[in-house]
Amino acid sequence: MEYVAKLSSIFRYILQSEKKGLVQLEEELTFLNAYRYLLEIRYSGKISFVITVKEAELTWQLPVLSLLPLVENVVKHNIIDSDHKMTVYLSVLGNGDLSVTNPIYRKYHVEGSNGIGLSNLSARYKLLMGTDIEVREDESYFTVILPLKKADNESTDR
Repeated sequence: MEYVAKLSSIFRYILQSEKKGLVQLEEELTFLNAYRYLLEIRYSGKISFVITVKEAELTWQLPVLSLLPLVENVVKHNIIDSDHKMTVYLSVLGNGDLSVTNPIYRKYHVEGSNGIGLSNLSARYKLLMGTDIEVREDESYFTVILPLKKADNESTDR
């Protein structure tokens, strides 16, 4: 029953997303928690998430559905099994940006990979935030940095 409830909330969020531009980080994390529940069942506990966000940062904003393509990329591009347990790390950095990082366990062949997810996310950031995302990769980790917009009533110093 919980699986159906989480799946329903995921569909509802995606369907309502076209009416939204920027959303609070808290809303994206609520969506992510429902999505991660499905992934944790699918991968039998071989994928986990470590989320480090302070309560005051939950009101900061980002484009709707920014986290979905990042988590989908983790699953699409990496081996996730007993020998390659995946941990996705989300944290707000000292400068106010959101970092999404995962270890790299590259699949030998990725079908249909054309970089559209990150390109679309970048385009939406430029349109809605006037800035771009940052992609970092080394031999061990893949990281995407998402700028966050502080709520209008908060200081804009970052």
